[in-house]
Amino acid sequence: MKQKIWLDETDAALDDAARRYTAERYRFDVRQRLSREERRFSPAVWKDLADMGWLGVATSEEAGGLGLRVGSICLLAEAAGRALLTEPLTSAGVVAPYLLARETVQRDELLPRLYAGELRIACMLDAASVRVEAGRLHGRQHVVVDADIADRLLVRGGDSLWLLDASAAGVTRQSYPLLDGRGAASVTFDGAEATRLASVGQADIQYALWLAALATAADSHGAMSAAFDLTLDYLKTRRQF
Repeated sequence: MKQKIWLDETDAALDDAARRYTAERYRFDVRQRLSREERRFSPAVWKDLADMGWLGVATSEEAGGLGLRVGSICLLAEAAGRALLTEPLTSAGVVAPYLLARETVQRDELLPRLYAGELRIACMLDAASVRVEAGRLHGRQHVVVDADIADRLLVRGGDSLWLLDASAAGVTRQSYPLLDGRGAASVTFDGAEATRLASVGQADIQYALWLAALATAADSHGAMSAAFDLTLDYLKTRRQF
């Protein structure tokens, strides 16, 4: 493993702990087994991530989180990518907590459950796919990552953010696996009743989109780095006949 000379003491310890956990508890055979299961998700692994505080990395200490910097969040995402983690770390562990921490009504009830790993929330932040009429959602969005295992949905509709149960009346999910073994769903709303998160503004949503893109990029970098290291190790031992 190459040393990251730019890490401070806190980030170095975080990086080491994340890599140790994925190497010891999330071996490739474990990952392969999970990716073949219908839900592609391990409650035991998710509880481990919650116990280590990973589900509070994007929220402040005042909101019950760890208050980590963006660079620290990327370290965890990179470690998850190296292990090809199928758990919904970016959606339910980064983006959803960040947005709920800005909600004054729902956060005291939902954030502790998110941190504890008791609640998984998928995010639908494509403003063009959903319209809102009298507090009810209509529309369809394809490839909503982690929506196949979500308990709740955070949906961008109009100029607002809406929260609803993933199994509520008027919500239909068609689940399927992605090429990397993770899960997603096409989600259809047909008059589904939702709660508006009035204190979450457009700037919050835009920052959440940026945070999701950054965490996804770090996850991808981790996967590519692992593939490069494996290839290099193979080339050092391969014999040409």
